[in-house]
Amino acid sequence: MLECGVMIVKLFAKINVFLLEILFPRECLGCGRPGTYFCGVCAEKLCTGGRRKENIVICKSFDEAPYLKPVIHHFKYHFAVDLARPLGGIMRHHFKKYFKSDNIVLVPVPLHKKRLRMRSFNQSELLAREIGPPIADVLKRTRDTKPQAKLGRADRLKNLTDAFGLKPGTNLEDKVVVIVDDVYTTGSTIKECERALRNAGVREIYGIVIASGC
Repeated sequence: MLECGVMIVKLFAKINVFLLEILFPRECLGCGRPGTYFCGVCAEKLCTGGRRKENIVICKSFDEAPYLKPVIHHFKYHFAVDLARPLGGIMRHHFKKYFKSDNIVLVPVPLHKKRLRMRSFNQSELLAREIGPPIADVLKRTRDTKPQAKLGRADRLKNLTDAFGLKPGTNLEDKVVVIVDDVYTTGSTIKECERALRNAGVREIYGIVIASGC
């Protein structure tokens, strides 16, 4: 029954992308100019600035680029996987500004296997592929948590406590690790991933996200 549900979700994703291309021809998500998801002007704006909050690089805030919020929601929940390339391209630009080491590996924030089966993709992994450095698939969700977007600050912090673990055979002690996620709100997701990685002996850990709600 579950496999049937997954097949239906994947079929819906393909139909959804097809209909979007017909009903909503590709145009700049920032200004509406036809032809591409981000025109040259808007792409340049998204690639300027950026900031570091503790050890996390935030490419843009929703205050600076409000349209990113529905774009990221659409990417994650409406199966718009082709948005990974332009969004990941923005992250790649900021990544190069802040990280210079040749010893970096990217660690995408994992989905629980149940949610991954239903969605058929992990948005953090798709973004990491666009950034460039090698990807280390070493983290796993130890339990199926509630979606963070539906929770308040206090519940967000509780929701992810001890929610991540390491896959067997993980060895990243000599690597600089950059955790990849889509949105920063309280920082609880990256912090919990960081905790699991530090337990494995990783000493230098950072994070990078497309946007921040704070």
